[in-house]
Formats: sequence, C-alpha cells, structure tokens
Amino acid sequence: MSIAKVHKKFIDYVLENKLFKKGSKILVGFSGGADSTALMRILLHFKKEYKLSIMAAHVNYQLRAEDSEQDERFVKEFCFEYNVPIFIKRVNLLGVSGMENKAREIRMHYFNSVKEHSKVDIIALAHHKDDQVETVMGRFLRGAAFNGLAGIKPEFNGIIHPFLLFSRQELEEYLRAVDSEWREDLSN
Repeated sequence: MSIAKVHKKFIDYVLENKLFKKGSKILVGFSGGADSTALMRILLHFKKEYKLSIMAAHVNYQLRAEDSEQDERFVKEFCFEYNVPIFIKRVNLLGVSGMENKAREIRMHYFNSVKEHSKVDIIALAHHKDDQVETVMGRFLRGAAFNGLAGIKPEFNGIIHPFLLFSRQELEEYLRAVDSEWREDLSN
C-alpha cells in the first residue's frame, strides 16, 4: 500500500468515526514500537492541515534491561527531532504478579493524568486490526457473554484507536516506505 493510500485510509477512518477534529490536542501513547511510531508519523503528517497539537507519553517498565533504556532513548530522540513534548514515567515491575494487567493499569492511569494535567482532548493509542482479533478471541476464550465479545471501539471515553483498519504488517510496510526506524520488543 502506498504512503498516500495509507494516509487517505487513515484520515477517512478518522473523519468517518469523528476521532478528532481541527485543533485537537492529542496525547499519543508512544512505546517506540512499530504501531505507535507509525501513529506518531501519520499524526505528524496531518498536524499542519488539521492544526493538531501532539504530545507523547511513554512508560518505561524497566523489564528488559538495556532494551527498555533504548526504547526510552528512541522515543526521546524522536520527540526531540519532531518537536513533540514527551512525558516519561519509569516504573519497576520486575517480580510483580499479574504484570500485564498491572502495566496496563499504570499506563492508563498515567496517560489520563497527563491528559488532565496538560488539558489534552484525546488519548490516541495504536491498537490495530491484529490487536482487535486478539481482544475478541481472548474474551471468547475467557467465556464472555455475547455483549462482552465486543472488540476495541474506535473511540471510548476520550481514547481513540485510529489504526483498527490496519494490520501490523501494513504499519511496518508504511514505516519502511517512509524510511522510519522503530523499536522491536522481542519479549512481546
């Protein structure tokens, strides 16, 4: 898929679902992985046209030693290069039981705290089509009732998911097309 087609598919989805409007102040959950790096790049592409104010938030859980430090360094350098304000929280989750759920709680609490403090309109997360399938299957396997099988919504409580129509592969292809690096979490 060409860069122009990705941009068109993205903005059509955003407008159709009313995910943001001109002048929106957006906080991006930015891990440095392919998904969030693609989200940053695409939002920056539309920044001027839509008069967007873009900020980023990163949580370093310090779970992968030097890799975690390199992820943090990557997001700092990216944000510095593109003049994006960044907020970073460092948390040590080594040995914490239910680590994945605890990390999600910490991350969302932090993002909401930054949103409130910085008077941000919306939080943008880079969940994509593959995450959508994983969410629905996980809920199904845990025995959710029919109405509990709903997947990730494009917008819910001030959090937008503008990548639900893209696969991870498409996002990686986009990043290669725009000659962008990203960080790989080999433990993920």
